[in-house]
Amino acid sequence: MLLCGGAVAGTPVGVLLNGLVTGRVFGVLLGALVAATAVLVLARRPGARGPGADGSGEGGPGWRVTAAVGAGVAAAGAMFGVGGPMLCVPLLVALGVPVLSALAAAQAQSVVIAGAGTVGYVAAGAVDWPLAALVGVPELAGVLAGWVIARAVPAGALRGALVVSLLALAPYVALRG
Repeated sequence: MLLCGGAVAGTPVGVLLNGLVTGRVFGVLLGALVAATAVLVLARRPGARGPGADGSGEGGPGWRVTAAVGAGVAAAGAMFGVGGPMLCVPLLVALGVPVLSALAAAQAQSVVIAGAGTVGYVAAGAVDWPLAALVGVPELAGVLAGWVIARAVPAGALRGALVVSLLALAPYVALRG
């Protein structure tokens, strides 16, 4: 719920920022964001816990941190057009949230980001509906397949695959952005 609340606040900011950034700057910023996210996950020690809500170091991130992650991920997701989970999962994992819980929370948040972002882009007249359907239907099938895979694969392997994927993707988006 905290991620979704942050998404409601952050998504309009990302939609606005998207219109202010040129194509080349967009690619470089997105590549840097992807690489930084990978490094953050890689630097996180397995089994380490994030700060608790009371600052004691117990449990996952506190509510303020979680809401800030939600808003920041939503702004970046709406600005760059990347799925919120691509950014949210690594950040939550780096903050000590178990991988499967981070995947589940990020998927719920992505529904809010997509809805709010769609409203903003529809208002700007920027939605290509046939393309959205062509991409969206197979994407839904991929989400369902990913859910099955995520539940079957050990957390360490998921974390490793996430880091490798992000590091492989970062130079591509920076150069092709």
